[in-house]
Amino acid sequence: MKIKILTDTSSGLSREEASTLGYEMVALPFLLDEVEYDEDKLTKKEFYEKLKVSSDIHTSQAPIPLVTEAFDRLLNENDYVVYLPITSGLSSSYESILPVIDNNEKYKERVIVIDHKTISVLQCGMLADVKRLIDKGIDLKRIKELVEANAKNNRIYIAVDTLDYLKKGGRVSALSATVGSILNIKPVLFSNGNKFEVVKKARGLKAAEESILNFVLNDMNSMFPGEPIDNFVIGVAYTECVDEAEKFKAEVSDVFDTNVVMDELSTVIGCHIGAGAVAAAIYKKVDEN
Repeated sequence: MKIKILTDTSSGLSREEASTLGYEMVALPFLLDEVEYDEDKLTKKEFYEKLKVSSDIHTSQAPIPLVTEAFDRLLNENDYVVYLPITSGLSSSYESILPVIDNNEKYKERVIVIDHKTISVLQCGMLADVKRLIDKGIDLKRIKELVEANAKNNRIYIAVDTLDYLKKGGRVSALSATVGSILNIKPVLFSNGNKFEVVKKARGLKAAEESILNFVLNDMNSMFPGEPIDNFVIGVAYTECVDEAEKFKAEVSDVFDTNVVMDELSTVIGCHIGAGAVAAAIYKKVDEN
């Protein structure tokens, strides 16, 4: 039985990386000053250069025709497709594709859609788990149940360098953004697959990174007491600040005494938080028992 995993660019993977891992991808679009782009049309460097001078920024769900074209192509070569779009907490991609599948007999029988509640390095860990479970021969509907039940264990904290992009997206007031810039306030955002919320306002990036480490440590101790670190993926993510992210990765690795994965956040997430953001995340691996 041949099964193909389809995801989107919210994972932060390049097409080359996804292909090497055995995944297919669709690109999530975004609009900068009413011009539509996606990660296939702009490099990260080009994206952040345009983002700096854009006054109107919008993100969008994966276009339905693009997704169904991928379904049709992959189903010609495989028995089933497992589709893992960006978390439903940040996009309508998941909800929008469900009625399309329900109204098409071919898709209804052969496409499984999973709302995994992850992004970036967490999503990469989840994709690896789905592939592992498929390789073990576990029923696809059971995999969907396991992954969606595990979603509550995913945590990501992001220290944002500027409030400007949250302001442009209507997530903070213009006054708050101005005051934050003057005082060098670095908000720490939290998400467990749903919309981001501000959980801390730190004075400077170092204080924000320290807060992130404290939040992650507290989550590990309170939610998963006594669990071996091997049961988790610990990740660091960033936007256009790889040197700072490398330093933060070393700190996280020292604290948890484990290997830490690192990747750049996708441009879809970058639209909302801008360059210079660093993040730490926990992904609890799916237990099939």
